Amino acid sequence: MGVPKLKGYINKDENLWFIAHISTTENFEDDFGRSGELGKLIKDPEKSVSEIENEEKKKIQE
Repeated sequence: MGVPKLKGYINKDENLWFIAHISTTENFEDDFGRSGELGKLIKDPEKSVSEIENEEKKKIQE
């Protein structure tokens, strides 16, 4: 069985393309490719699932 892959574009604009490969074994983290135009629209900072989980754990410990 392969890795699930999703590819497409946003709002019928082919300049806003993306390709996402999703790991089913490691916290659903893997690869997300996108066009430069779509990259300009994504909020900074981009975070992985692990980064978000670590931040939440730190908040709880404080």
